[in-house]
Amino acid sequence: MSPAADPEPVPGDPAAIAAVLRGAPRAGAPRIGLELEMGLVRARDLTPPRYEDPDGVGPLLERIAASDPRYRLEREGQNVIALRRSDGQSITIEPGGQLELASVPAQDLRGLEETVRAESAHLARMAGEQGLLLCGGGLAPFPQAAMPWMPKSRYRVMRAHFAALGEAGRLATVMMQRTLSIQVSLDWADADEAAALMRLGFLAAPVFTAAWAASPLDGWDETGCVSWRAEAWRFTDPHRSGDVPTCAAPGADLQDYARYLLGAPLLFRLRDGAYETAPPLSYGELVAGGGWPDGAPLTRKDFLSHVSAMFPNVRLKPGILELRSTDGQAPGDVLAVPAWWVGLCYDPQARLAAEALLRAQDPAGRAAALADAPRLGLSARWGQRSLLDLARELLLIAREGLARRVARGEEQPDAALLLEPLARRLERGVSPADELLDAWRETWRGDRRRWVEALRFPSELVTA
Repeated sequence: MSPAADPEPVPGDPAAIAAVLRGAPRAGAPRIGLELEMGLVRARDLTPPRYEDPDGVGPLLERIAASDPRYRLEREGQNVIALRRSDGQSITIEPGGQLELASVPAQDLRGLEETVRAESAHLARMAGEQGLLLCGGGLAPFPQAAMPWMPKSRYRVMRAHFAALGEAGRLATVMMQRTLSIQVSLDWADADEAAALMRLGFLAAPVFTAAWAASPLDGWDETGCVSWRAEAWRFTDPHRSGDVPTCAAPGADLQDYARYLLGAPLLFRLRDGAYETAPPLSYGELVAGGGWPDGAPLTRKDFLSHVSAMFPNVRLKPGILELRSTDGQAPGDVLAVPAWWVGLCYDPQARLAAEALLRAQDPAGRAAALADAPRLGLSARWGQRSLLDLARELLLIAREGLARRVARGEEQPDAALLLEPLARRLERGVSPADELLDAWRETWRGDRRRWVEALRFPSELVTA
């Protein structure tokens, strides 16, 4: 019996892929989402929990689900791998046991703040009942050799794929098992706005990486980098992570991102609910061949699986754009990240000003800035300018953008206060990593517990 036809057509050329990515027209005001990755640390000995232990990640997911009946458990075999709610909020596990909280989209920054603070405090309470600490920052504070693997077939396939890349994938296990990030999700009114957001996200990535660097240690050793998370992404997979220069170019649109998807190699294949190693083809070659080499038809799910297996600094999915160039942060700094992006992206005048500022820099210097930002941070240069100089100017543009959003009734009057942690650091010319290193060397004198406590999420609701 031949398989049933896919009820939805599978996009196979740039125009069709761009149409799927564009999604349905936005109804109402733009929304803001946040994906917050957090690490789990055993309080008793500062080690990582495994999945199956009594105080491990699996029992924690069960505990969280029992505390909130809105969550539906998602399993792979017998293992709970995610919790999902009908309103769009989810909690998923990353390869080394990190938790990712994907928030309900909010209409404004203060609404997002309310959700993120309440949900992170709830997760911290649940973790605390198992003797676990929930921590931020850009990297889980463990040596690589100590890290467990979570029981997901997707991660087994990814691990083998990156290992086969050799030098190009030499830090992929660091990326998978230990990195923590903050990803901001935005939507758009039309394809032109989507393209403008995409261009700005790629252009601003080196500045955001440097300004929010917060992972200077590898385990408990200094790395010489301020963002070991960003450095790990540089050596994960050059075909699917980091920059996409054609999408940052003047006039780049959704079809440019579609061409990137067509040319990228497949990472895995989803079949019967499990992930398998994909054949050595690009998505475009798969389309051109009329389906999978074994004769199975290509489906819309296959396309969406490919979309989700791309990890550039800006990732497009149907109807949303994810800004992915930022380390995870200490709890008090988390909301400043979306505030900066929203101030730049969700005000047309600010968006134009920010793109003009970055376009005025040496185009050839952006690649060097991206490569140098993980190591040099705000002192890295983009042509004749330091990333610190550009960050300060982008902060001013974002403040003005937020002020106009307030005037239009799109933000609460005090929304710009969320930028204060960033403003204080940029005035001093430092990143979170610089402050962490100073404390580690001078005040804490290598005390690991004080490092963890500085990045720990509170279990009680704390307002800004």
